[in-house]
Amino acid sequence: MRGGALGFLITLGLWVLLLLAYMGIEAVRGHDPFAWFAWVPGGRYVTITVAVVLALGTGIGIASDRLRSRTGR
Repeated sequence: MRGGALGFLITLGLWVLLLLAYMGIEAVRGHDPFAWFAWVPGGRYVTITVAVVLALGTGIGIASDRLRSRTGR
């Protein structure tokens, strides 16, 4: 399960970096940098996308653990 947690944390870290970059760009442009958190139809899409990608990252980590255990590494 260590790989699943690692995959989740790496994916979460990438999402946080993307969020911070987006907020920085919006702040430089003079827009509200916290508009990302508004629960509008686009916000729901982003939330679902983030959840699916986090699940994929976790699944890849779990699959990596299983593959390593089969090969003896």
